[in-house]
Amino acid sequence: MKKITSKEKLEKAEVRKKWLVGGLLIFLMFFSTLGYSLINSDLFAGNQEKENYENKNDYFRYELNGLEFNFLNSYEKVKNIEVSTNKSLEDYYESELFLDSKEEDIAFYIRANFNQVVTRIQDACYGKCEKNLPEKTCEDNLIIFEKSNYQRVYQEKNCIFIYGNSESVDAFFYRLLRLY
Repeated sequence: MKKITSKEKLEKAEVRKKWLVGGLLIFLMFFSTLGYSLINSDLFAGNQEKENYENKNDYFRYELNGLEFNFLNSYEKVKNIEVSTNKSLEDYYESELFLDSKEEDIAFYIRANFNQVVTRIQDACYGKCEKNLPEKTCEDNLIIFEKSNYQRVYQEKNCIFIYGNSESVDAFFYRLLRLY
């Protein structure tokens, strides 16, 4: 037999259930958001001690939270190249990246290190273009590489200008990973 309860008690029980479920959902949403932000904030924190940096035969490898970055040049070889950027790897995480480079080997190298971070990488032109590629500005995440005897890396808005060779690209990646 079912116990007879008044309409008033049923309504109170229903209101209490709604408050309990609502409070539980708010608690769950708050702490899941907090947990996600804490996990992501440490995801790309650079390691100044370089404990995950190792010298392989013909390249250098650095591992950061399951992501593997390869360098053609040692840190010692590129540490004096001027790199002026405030970008970090986290700025590129799950974003679209555009690349303007006439040097296929350098473009391949940049793609190889960025593919694990960005959602996609697309060839593009900085400004006007004769090729059938999108024309991009510094409002987009754009890396412009130009082969040069002078080595320099600098930032204008969302553009990264890399002048030089693979050493300049490595200097950019070392800075991006906060290794110097």
